[in-house]
Amino acid sequence: MKEIIFYPEYERGKSELKWLKSNFSFSFAQYYNPLRMWFWKLRVLNNDIIIAGSWFWMHRHDNMEIITLPLSGSLTHRDSLGNNGTIYPSEVQSMSAGTGIEHSEMNTGEEDGEFFQIWIETKDYDIVPQYMQKKFSFEERIWRWQLLAGPQKNSWNVLIHQDAFLSRTFLKSWESIEYTKYISSNEIYIMNISWAFSIEEKKLVYRDALWLIGYETIKIESIEESDILLIEVPFL
Repeated sequence: MKEIIFYPEYERGKSELKWLKSNFSFSFAQYYNPLRMWFWKLRVLNNDIIIAGSWFWMHRHDNMEIITLPLSGSLTHRDSLGNNGTIYPSEVQSMSAGTGIEHSEMNTGEEDGEFFQIWIETKDYDIVPQYMQKKFSFEERIWRWQLLAGPQKNSWNVLIHQDAFLSRTFLKSWESIEYTKYISSNEIYIMNISWAFSIEEKKLVYRDALWLIGYETIKIESIEESDILLIEVPFL
């Protein structure tokens, strides 16, 4: 049975601190919505704006795949494994927390930075923690799907320890693209990063999202130039 569930941008949870503005796709921190708990193994999809010169202090995670996708600005990462690096737009960072890892994130730049932070439940518990950072040349892969993160140990994506796939595409106005799932039993969560497109005659504008349940292949038709994030995750 096929089902589409629409989540408009204005229904996201919101938090605003002096140093951090957040929009929550699912229940997180002080935001609780029993209808927005998670999307199967996708537990968190936060859209954060970190004010220039601000930071998250060192804190701990375990048994979670944490993926950070910068949209603007920069973010400097330090962790208990000794990793220390700064990511910028067109880069992706993944951290497999496994048995446990502590890390901090700092916006040491001169401008506010906007990021997506995505948490996906790990497939196997208590793996050895790992960290990866990779730069993507979207200009070379524009107008088709770019796999950002997945379980395959490839040179073109960061590695995560779950049968999940994080992809991004850019479309010109009035172009179309299809997406076929890597694993038939997975389900699809898709977010409009910017502009406008439609799926199954449902229009998505800035930061709207859809759950697509039971679809093997989907077709996306852009209305304006579109920047699209797609997350394919296991049902169980």
